Amino acid sequence: MKEHSTTIERILETIRTKERFVLTTHVNPDGDAVGSELALYYRLKDLGKEACILNATPLPDLYRFLDPEGTRVKEYGEQDVRTLEEADALFLLDLSHTDRLGALGRALPEKGPVRICIDHHPARALSCDIAWVDDRAAATGELLFDLFERDGRRLSVAIAEALYVAIMTDTGCFRYANVTARTHRIAAELIDAGIDPHGIYRRVYESNSWNQSLLFARAIGELQRACNDRVAWMRVTREMFEETGAGEKDTEGLAEFPRSIGEVQIAILFIEQAPDRIRVRFRSRNDTAVDGLARELGGGGHRNASAALLEGIPLDEAVRRVLALARKYVH
Repeated sequence: MKEHSTTIERILETIRTKERFVLTTHVNPDGDAVGSELALYYRLKDLGKEACILNATPLPDLYRFLDPEGTRVKEYGEQDVRTLEEADALFLLDLSHTDRLGALGRALPEKGPVRICIDHHPARALSCDIAWVDDRAAATGELLFDLFERDGRRLSVAIAEALYVAIMTDTGCFRYANVTARTHRIAAELIDAGIDPHGIYRRVYESNSWNQSLLFARAIGELQRACNDRVAWMRVTREMFEETGAGEKDTEGLAEFPRSIGEVQIAILFIEQAPDRIRVRFRSRNDTAVDGLARELGGGGHRNASAALLEGIPLDEAVRRVLALARKYVH
């Protein structure tokens, strides 16, 4: 963290000297994105600042327990343009470029609030005034913990709970290769702050709906293999969504299942969003990287968890194209 010391101080100085903040993250936010937003929101509120969370897409049902009244995380609309224009600072959390902000990114004024990026993904071309990007961190929530630790204020239970969700989900419950000794020490401090780790785990991982369970059964029932059994892949079609009553939000965690198969190095999930728009999620084992594979397809992410969006081709063509590329990444 020493090499980022100056950047952290600039962020803290911005928080001290500014009053109106807007917080946002990438479209279809995951647990790290939502947890990071809410942790920073609560800290800003504790400091007496004006804070607003605006996202291009709705808060996933899975994380609604973090915002039970539904008043903290808002879906961006045209009525929020003025909020963006009047903000003193804009935090981009769990991303370092505006290209994943959806409609909100297109609405950002050219000359407006100070843009601050806090992210743990490998750096892309940055569009921020202040950027703290550290891909050694297990989650963006881990970086926010460091920010709050530097500030020296006590963590509230609400902040600790949000940070725990961020770190737990982006480390696969502390199973992934991105976990370090410091990650566990941070988790211990969050528990000491008064959270209920078992209760949080149950809310996130043991609260599946029937619709989601039926979707998982349909997709796993068509599990296929390729590349001498080194790749396992599944697809979720629009027809499956209609049959089960599930939505894309219910695919959370589905890509993890094929990775548990002994000889599989890469797990791939194809999600048919439209006839010519396919979301592809990649998961891999520790010694097999998939971020390069995702980048070849215009996407990105982590070494062992990445994604890409293929547009202009149908599902079958997307499968053929991706599996052909995947051969280069298995051994």
